[in-house]
Amino acid sequence: MKNRKRAMIGALVALAGAAGLAVAGNAGNRAVPGLLDCTSSSIAASSAAELFVPALDGSELVLSRLRTTGPAPVVEEKTTVARSVSTIADFNPLSGQYLFQTHDSSSLEGSEGIVTWLGDSSGRAAPLYRGAGYAQLSPNGKCIAVVDDRDMLKIVRSDGAALASFGQGAGAIFSSDGSKIAYLRAAPDGAGENHGIEVDDLRSGEMIARYNPNGDEYYPLVFSADGKTLFFVANRFKPTERSDPHNLNRVNVLALSLERPGASPRLVTAGDTRLPFIAYARALYLPSGLLALSAGNALWVVNSQSGKTASIANRDAPVWTGAGDTLLVRDTANAASSWQLLNAATLNGL
Repeated sequence: MKNRKRAMIGALVALAGAAGLAVAGNAGNRAVPGLLDCTSSSIAASSAAELFVPALDGSELVLSRLRTTGPAPVVEEKTTVARSVSTIADFNPLSGQYLFQTHDSSSLEGSEGIVTWLGDSSGRAAPLYRGAGYAQLSPNGKCIAVVDDRDMLKIVRSDGAALASFGQGAGAIFSSDGSKIAYLRAAPDGAGENHGIEVDDLRSGEMIARYNPNGDEYYPLVFSADGKTLFFVANRFKPTERSDPHNLNRVNVLALSLERPGASPRLVTAGDTRLPFIAYARALYLPSGLLALSAGNALWVVNSQSGKTASIANRDAPVWTGAGDTLLVRDTANAASSWQLLNAATLNGL
């Protein structure tokens, strides 16, 4: 599969954003200069003694500042950021940035009435975008990938200025340095059931890879730490008929090398993995090569080399602490939704 230049759609029409979005255009088949902002000054992946984690208490968004240096996490401060919140779209526990969504009751239907807000560690938040059903922060927090009410994947700056459009797409994720974006690509004819994975380089504007051999429902999970491999999920691996009962709950994880254009992905898991249907899951790539993701009210851990899969029930919102393979997770079975630390020994022993 040869690299090709992506023609970033120039002269974008003004987006009806909640904060009044400006427009940035690009003429011709060139990288959009503003997209370099997504890759600059990324937050270093180092151990953080202090983490900022948002959570919903009913419809209230509460931001917790946790200290993780002891055997158990300690909540040092809680701040109520907003009320009538429907979704936490994404967050960065190191910087304290987070995206959440509210719904404008005056709007009729769909994502038109969804307002996406950008908040910070102080508990302040401002409206960023109107009409996005999906939103994802770049690692440095300077760019946000959104999917609008026409299923168009766009990148906007943290100040609300529009940078680029990628056509119809969903489920976008950034590499750890912000230089690449992977997403679920809609078929050219707009058919809702035929999607593929696409990976683009935000520095050059080139498409790095695309994979869609049979129309499976693929969703990007996470890049490896070096950005050379994309892990993604196939909710039906090599299906015969979509109604075939053997395809139910047959979910597998695959790894696509971005250094070998045209290479087939490697099947990480095989057979009955017990993984539930996965879409838009929060996934992490840990230093040892373990994948951690939240799906079906459980924490799932997948060994990216052996394919071994295990889970812990009633755990979600995994956060990497920056220390080895140690994760901060929320215990959803606890009435107080307490937080706990899972170390490498626990994860590898599952």
